[in-house]
Parts: sequence; C-alpha cells; structure tokens
Amino acid sequence: MADAATELQRYSTARATGVTEVRVFLVTLDAGTDDWPSNARTVPGVSLGDAHPEVAGAKCVSIDARPVDFKNIRRRYTVTVEYQTPQYVTPAADPVNDPVQISFGNRTFTRVVLEDRDGSGIGNSVGDSYDPPYEIEMYDIVIQITRNEATMSASTMREYLGTTNNAGITVAGFSIGTRRGLLTAFAGQSLYRNGFTRYTINYEIQIASENWDVRLKDEGLRYLSGGKKKPIMRGGAAVTTPERLDGAGGELAENAGLDETEFNTFRIRGEKSWAALSLPSTL
Repeated sequence: MADAATELQRYSTARATGVTEVRVFLVTLDAGTDDWPSNARTVPGVSLGDAHPEVAGAKCVSIDARPVDFKNIRRRYTVTVEYQTPQYVTPAADPVNDPVQISFGNRTFTRVVLEDRDGSGIGNSVGDSYDPPYEIEMYDIVIQITRNEATMSASTMREYLGTTNNAGITVAGFSIGTRRGLLTAFAGQSLYRNGFTRYTINYEIQIASENWDVRLKDEGLRYLSGGKKKPIMRGGAAVTTPERLDGAGGELAENAGLDETEFNTFRIRGEKSWAALSLPSTL
C-alpha cells in the first residue's frame, strides 16, 4: 500500500480525442514491502473509471507511474492520472429527426457511339460505320440518400422505382434536368427506438449525362413504298444486313454520308413527379 500520495498539479490538455484532464501525484511506498508496478500505481481514492473531482462527466482512463529516484528502494513515484469525457452525440428521441445521410458516387458503363461530340458520324474514310460499332466508357453521377421516415409503403416503392423525373428537380444541391434522373434503388427497413416505430429508407438516383431516352439508328432490311414494305435490294438481291433508312421509312441512298444517318428516339422509362418524395434539396 502507498504510505502517502500528494497531488502536485492539475491541468487540461487538448488532444485529437478531445480535452484530457490530468492530475499528477507524488506517491511514496512502504520501504522494501510494496511491489512495483501495481502498488506504485495505487493512489488512494483514485481508480480507473472514477469521476474527476471537478470536471463533470470526465472519467479516469489511465494511471501511469514513473520512478522519481532509487535511493530508498524505489519508494517515490510520480503518478499521472488522466480523465476524459466520452465523446458522443445523443440520438434524437424520434428517429425521424436524425440527420439525413447523403453520399455521392459514380457508375461506369460502356455505350455505343455513332456520332462524335459535334454530331458528325463516326466511320471509316469510305463513309461506312464501323462494324462492330465503337464503344466508349461513360460515367454517371449517383446520389445515395438514407433517412428515417414515419411510414413505409411497398406500393409507393413499386410506383416510383425505375422512374425518371418528369420535371427538373434539385436533389442534395445537384440540379437534375427533366428525365435525367433515374430512381435505381428505393428500399427500407423498420426501426424501433425510444418507443417510436419508424423506417429507414434508402434512395439511389443515377443521373444521365443527357436523358434516359433510347436513341437508335434508323435502319432495316425493308423500306416503305406506296405504303407497302419492300426488301432493300443490292446487286439484284435482297440485303441480309440492315441498311440505313431516311427517318420516314424510305431507303437512304447507299452513298449517303454518315452525317445523313437518321435516328429514332424512344421514351421507354416511366415518368413521375418526384415532388411527393420530398427528397432533400440541399446537403
């Protein structure tokens, strides 16, 4: 046991984990009877987990002893006692008041390109398209949102999942043009806390560089003539690979330039107003 423990000083020090309260003692042990290090670390009235005598909430987290001298069979030691206040945020009573979690990412994919950035057709020096067509790597922004909500509806998820926005909208500070957003994930699970039954809902939105319409080259094995479909002929025989059409069902001249290629646009994805989802407009 320690014969005596004299408190020498108290001070505070700032660290990455927060403010640490420090108390320094001079401990004198019984000569020749006490063992190092266990008894050297014994300060009367101080144990790990004890509260600081002055700073509310601070608890003892470490006790460290260092010898002062060896003249009296290791009898005197300085003992440093550290206290810290637990760093935590008390959750809101109702989970719906928890902060919304927002993250940004990207999705990589490949896409066939038939035109360059200026709208000119991509092909060889003869004026033919490449076969197979050229593909490039594309990148879409993805926004993920997680928040607690008061209700959860499978029918609402089914109604919105896989839809595009039918009007411009700002989500998490990102402006999304009409039909550029696609709701690729809409899921949830129940949460019970503090007597409240709530639901953690996850949203994921993929933002296209243009929109989610499908644009395909106008081509085929037949063309329209007098309201009837006729085979496209080359060298007196019907073609077996698709030839370009003029955008109105007619046959495009065989020697037409790549810039004369026509495309058909199809709107396949469903459209919804996302206003009812009340997605966060800011970060």
